[in-house]
Amino acid sequence: DIALVRNHEYSKWQPRTKWEGCTVLEEKSYTFVLLKYLIHGCHLIPASEKDEGKYYLNDLVDSDAFV
Repeated sequence: DIALVRNHEYSKWQPRTKWEGCTVLEEKSYTFVLLKYLIHGCHLIPASEKDEGKYYLNDLVDSDAFV
């Protein structure tokens, strides 16, 4: 089994509402990875309604949520 992984890099773009520890990443490329090498995932939230490839990374989820 394989997974399609999105690769990200740090962005110069900043949201209007900033908060401490906020890091903005941009989607750069895709890679196929064997599932046996994946440890866990993350929750990506679009930074705006436009499809710009910019997301907020949410690493805090409810204990009953599957990531």
